Amino acid sequence: MSKKKVNKVTEIFNAWKVSFNPTDEQEEIAQERMKTCQSCEFKREVPALHCGACGCPLQKKVYSQIPRSCPKDKWLR
Repeated sequence: MSKKKVNKVTEIFNAWKVSFNPTDEQEEIAQERMKTCQSCEFKREVPALHCGACGCPLQKKVYSQIPRSCPKDKWLR
């Protein structure tokens, strides 16, 4: 498995953990990111809500602790 793929898996795994008990700041960032994703041309809803650019599930990706981790650079933080 490539290093980039491992890093993506680690990022999403950590985002899942944060999503279960986010701080107020993490929740605020996640909500800002989801608002951006809702109007994004790369958003896909089949088979589940995910990013068409990177393939990540958006319900969890928005909790990523990596600043500006949108692959299309649409997240401000």
